[in-house]
Amino acid sequence: MPSGYLNGVSGSLRPLQNPHLRRISALCVYALWVLLAHLPI
Repeated sequence: MPSGYLNGVSGSLRPLQNPHLRRISALCVYALWVLLAHLPI
């Protein structure tokens, strides 16, 4: 994995230091997890 990719990921994660954005992202991840859990795979 190139270091440039890691720098891009850390740069995109930096706005998540905002507690409000972190809560929104957590809700999105939870919603995706629930949807995947209910899919008949």
